[in-house]
Amino acid sequence: MRKLVSWIVLFAIYIGLVAPFAATGQITAKAMEDKLKDVPPGLAFSLSEGQESAETRVKETLPSTDPLTQAQAADLLKRLPAIKSDASDQTDFAKRVGTLPPPKTGNKIPVKFPSDQDAAPFPDACLLAGAIRPWPARQYR
Repeated sequence: MRKLVSWIVLFAIYIGLVAPFAATGQITAKAMEDKLKDVPPGLAFSLSEGQESAETRVKETLPSTDPLTQAQAADLLKRLPAIKSDASDQTDFAKRVGTLPPPKTGNKIPVKFPSDQDAAPFPDACLLAGAIRPWPARQYR
């Protein structure tokens, strides 16, 4: 009788957790079906010939200009502020001679890890030494 009651309680809890998601999924699926019922199946596309007028381009004419004389160019450059330079600004290009050497590794220590002294003993050896007592076996009826 206890098992039956516990199974009913577990089933009720399970249904209570799953039912809201199942109902939401059904509502979502129904809405998707309603939206897609008028859409024809498959991918529809069409090909057509290109237009002849697309190959002809209209070339824009550039406005007429007169080149500047040396005196006019010099007058324009005089209006700019002078570039202030420092003696330390002029250095040769610093190009690396070669690649960097690989990083140095540490020294190797010739000791086994973990050492035999630090290794955990086997459970059988602990049982023989009396360090661990075996768990008493119990039977339930």
